[in-house]
Amino acid sequence: MSTIDKMLIKGIRSFDPENRNVITFFKPLTLIVGPNGAGKTTIIECLKLSCTGELPPNARSGQSFIHDPKVAGETETKAQIKLRFKTAAGKDVVCIRSFQLTQKASKMEYKAIESVLQTINPHTGEKVCLSYRCADMDREIPALMGVSKAILENVIFVHQDEANWPLQDSSTLKKKFDDIFSATKYTKALEVIKKLHKDQAQEIKLSQKDLEKLQLLKDAAYKLRQSITQDQEESERLGSKMQDLEQNIQNVDTKIRQTEATLKEFRRLQDQVAIKTAERSTLLKEQDQRQRDLEEEITDTDEELREWNARFRENIAVQEDKINKLKREIEDIEMKSSNSQQQINDYIAIVSKLQTELERSMDEELKVAWDLYSDSSDRCKNLKAQIDAKANIK
Repeated sequence: MSTIDKMLIKGIRSFDPENRNVITFFKPLTLIVGPNGAGKTTIIECLKLSCTGELPPNARSGQSFIHDPKVAGETETKAQIKLRFKTAAGKDVVCIRSFQLTQKASKMEYKAIESVLQTINPHTGEKVCLSYRCADMDREIPALMGVSKAILENVIFVHQDEANWPLQDSSTLKKKFDDIFSATKYTKALEVIKKLHKDQAQEIKLSQKDLEKLQLLKDAAYKLRQSITQDQEESERLGSKMQDLEQNIQNVDTKIRQTEATLKEFRRLQDQVAIKTAERSTLLKEQDQRQRDLEEEITDTDEELREWNARFRENIAVQEDKINKLKREIEDIEMKSSNSQQQINDYIAIVSKLQTELERSMDEELKVAWDLYSDSSDRCKNLKAQIDAKANIK
């Protein structure tokens, strides 16, 4: 609970501006008594002004509240109110409010010149002074006391000229009670909350729409990312397949070169067959010629014929050996030729098949790659259009 300890009054109403008038408040009760004009009401007014910053009624904007400088024979009067109290937390605080009343040529001018809060640093024990604007001080003191300004004004430090406010009209009475019980703040807070709720609801609707659009864009981006990943995997697969096809092409080229070499060998063997065939024909012609020569008239002696017969038989044996050898060579060449021809036919069939498969595979791969490129390009264009539309909406 907050309590008031002491108050210093100087230059307020009939209090001398040169003297320090101090009043100590006792606990639990302090009675202020005295004849009329002794300053009892002034003490209450000083308490109210120190705590709330509100001047008493009929103070003519403070001109009649400060000690009249004419009475002191001066052109200026400086007044001060010091109030020492304990906050609701039990901390000692001194509130200092200073005022000035100056006599001008045609009027007097009132001014609140300084507002200071003085506290004790609990760690060092030194005094700490903080200057405030009057409006800030008016909010700070009730907060330190833990009592609202309306209760200080209308209940605790109510002026005697305003003490009959419970008997006033209903609208004024309602306003007083609303201030005392903070109903006005509650009503304003409700209005602010309703307005905030309405604004937040509208923002939530807009945010939900934005969220839906962003979710669509997110889903589209996710699908596009998946599609790009699939396209990359498909591209890698196609690249691997193209490498395999290139390897197959190299193998086919190797087989083609081997086939060309075999074909050259086959042609060489054909030439050899032709040569051997010509030699065989020549030998057969020689044999026929010698056979015809035998049929002619023989004029040689028996001894010569026997020698010639022996030579002839030897020659026939040699020629038959050559013929048999040529036959075997021809058979070998024909067999090699047949095998080579079969290999050539097989290689030609393989090359034709591989070329067909290569062309078909390359056409298919090119078509798939083009379709993937077209699909990815369309999706990228759609996503870019959605992002541009989102940016335009914002």
